[in-house]
Amino acid sequence: MARVCIICQKEVSGAAAKVKNDNVIEIIRKIKNLLRVAQNNELYVCANDMGAYAERRKKFEKDLVAYGILAAVVIILLVGLPLLGGKFDIIVLIYSIVLGAIIFGLGAMIKYVPAIEHNMKTDEVIEKKISQKKEKPNKKVK
Repeated sequence: MARVCIICQKEVSGAAAKVKNDNVIEIIRKIKNLLRVAQNNELYVCANDMGAYAERRKKFEKDLVAYGILAAVVIILLVGLPLLGGKFDIIVLIYSIVLGAIIFGLGAMIKYVPAIEHNMKTDEVIEKKISQKKEKPNKKVK
């Protein structure tokens, strides 16, 4: 199995953080195995891409909250509007929950960025890469 970085899609040769093998990755691997296109690579984030990974992961977590709020609003509207008219239907409640789950699930899958296995060394590398990006001065174009 090759060690591949999930950010730059290249083989990792030096220091890298291993990606956690969670349920989403397991499902993707099972689907790829069924379609016989699986490469069974070990997934990593190389040291050079830690800053980019940290930004993408942070954005994913913010988007996850936004999709959760959107799903909750859809459920409240679909259930609440008929209630204002004095009518409650259990079928509408069930459909609204299913629709909210679909919105949340698809949103999370589209923007998915897996977590990495944290230890002291990877945390130090992430902090260093983030601080390097903050320290770079912005060049003004004339």
